[in-house]
Amino acid sequence: MNKLLWLGAGELLEPAVDFAKFNDVILVEARSEIINTAKWHAFDNLQVIKKLITLDGKQQPLLQQSFGDFSSIKQPTGLNDIFPGIETEEARDIDVVSVEDVLDAARLDGRGNVLIIDLPCIAGEVVEKLQKKNQLNCFSEIYLRLGVKPLYEDATPASLLIDKLEQFAFVLTETVNNDPDIPLLRFTYSADKALIIDLQSQVEEQQNKYKEVYSWFASRKKQAQELESKVSSLTAENSELKSALSEQASLFQIEAKLSSLLQKQRSESVEIANALGQHVTKCTRDIEETSLAAIELQKLTGLSDSLLPHSPYTMSAGNLLQLASLMHDENFDLIIEFGSGISTLVAAGTVKAKSHSTSKIVAFEQSEAILNKTHSLLGSNNLDEYVELYCTPLATTEYRLCEASSGTFYDCRQKLNELSQSLTDKVLDILVIVDGPDVAPSDADVRYAAFPLLLDCFKNHTLTFFLDDSKRNSEQEVLAGWKEEAARRKIHVEHKEFHTGRGAAIVKVAR
Repeated sequence: MNKLLWLGAGELLEPAVDFAKFNDVILVEARSEIINTAKWHAFDNLQVIKKLITLDGKQQPLLQQSFGDFSSIKQPTGLNDIFPGIETEEARDIDVVSVEDVLDAARLDGRGNVLIIDLPCIAGEVVEKLQKKNQLNCFSEIYLRLGVKPLYEDATPASLLIDKLEQFAFVLTETVNNDPDIPLLRFTYSADKALIIDLQSQVEEQQNKYKEVYSWFASRKKQAQELESKVSSLTAENSELKSALSEQASLFQIEAKLSSLLQKQRSESVEIANALGQHVTKCTRDIEETSLAAIELQKLTGLSDSLLPHSPYTMSAGNLLQLASLMHDENFDLIIEFGSGISTLVAAGTVKAKSHSTSKIVAFEQSEAILNKTHSLLGSNNLDEYVELYCTPLATTEYRLCEASSGTFYDCRQKLNELSQSLTDKVLDILVIVDGPDVAPSDADVRYAAFPLLLDCFKNHTLTFFLDDSKRNSEQEVLAGWKEEAARRKIHVEHKEFHTGRGAAIVKVAR
C-alpha cells in the first residue's frame, strides 16, 4: 500500500503530486492559516497533522519570517544572504510533534512510498532519524528542499545529504524547480545502484577480510621474524651463557681446588700446630724427665750430671735411670751389653756404688771409635776395672726375625761360649742390655738375634733382657719375635714396659 508523507506541506505547490495515486496521504504543517484552504480537503485519503515538527518533540517556538514559507524553528543564516530584507516577525507557540512520532503514525510498509521534506532547517536530521530507524528503505522517492548553502543555523549542507542518500541507493534524478539557491531535489531509489552498493559492500567486506587475513599473516610473519630474531638472539645468548657457565664451572673448579687446598692447608696447619704442640710438650717432658733422671742417676751411680751426654744417639736419661734402678734393685752376677757408651758408664757406676756387688760387665762394640771413647770415659771415672770392652764387628748370623732381615749381629758367639764355660755350676742371674748393633732404622730388627743367641749360650741361667727404645716399631717387632721364640722353646717369660720418653722393656726368662 503506497503512502505519501509530506513534511512541511505549505501550500502544496511543489512538487506537483497526484494524490489519487496513493492510498494514504499524510500532510504535516504547523501554519493553520494555510491548512484551511480548500485544496487540503479535496481528497478523502488525506490525513492532516496540524503541528510543528521538532526533532525530539520538545516545545519550541515557530519563528515566523516576513516571507512565510521560510518560517522555521531555527534562526536563518544563509537565508539572509538570499533575502537581505527577511526578518523574524514573531515567535509563535504551536503544538509540537516529534519526527519519530510522525514516522510511527505513518505506519510505513514496503518501498512504494514517497517522502517530501520541505523543511530546509531540519532536513538533514530527519534523514538521520530515518536511517537510524532503518526506514529509508520504505521509500521509492524522496524530495528535499535544500539550500545550496545552509540556510539556517546548524543546518546540514546539501552536498552531505546528497552523499548520504546515495549511500542508500537514492540517485539524484531531477531538480524540480529552477531556483538556483533553494532547489527542490528529487531522489529516486535505484535497484541497480543498490546492487552496486551491495556488491561494493561485499567487495569492501572481502577486502577488509583480505586485509584482516593479510594483516594476520603479516602480523604472524612479523611475529615469526621477531621470534627468529629472538631465537637467534637467545641462541647467541645461550652460547655466551654456555661459555660463561663453562668459564664459571672452571672458576668453580678452581675455587673448589683452592678451597680444598686451603682446607688441606688449614688441616695441615692444625696438624702441624698439634704436632708442634705435642713436640713442645714432649720436649718439655723429656727435659723434665732428663733433669729428674740426672738427679736420681747421681744418687745411684755417683756420676756427675756433666758426664751424661744428651744426644738422640745415646740411651735416654729416663731409660738410663730405669737401667740403674734395675741393677740397684737386683743382684746380677753378670752383665752383658750389646753396644757401648754412656749406658756402659752408668752400669759401671751402679756396680761401683753397690759396695758389695761382684757383678761383672762385658760389653761388645762394633765401632772402634766409640769403644775408645767409652774406654776413656770409664778410665776418667775410675770405672775401667768393672768393664771388659770388646771391639766386635758385625757378622752373618743364623738368628733372623724373618726372611727379609739382614741376618747380621755381633761376631761374639765364641766369647759368650767361653764366658758360659767359665761360670760355676750354680744358676746365675744375667742382665743383657740390648742397645745395639748401631744400624739403619730399617735393619733395627737385627737386635732380635740377642735373645736366641743368649738362650743357646746360657741355657741353665736366668736371663733378663733390657731393650732400649722399645716404642719404635722395629723394637716392637723384636719383642714380638722374642715372645714367639720363647713359646716355640716352651720357655716362660715375663714382659714389662717402662713408659719413658723413648720406651724401654724388660723380658725375663726364668729357668
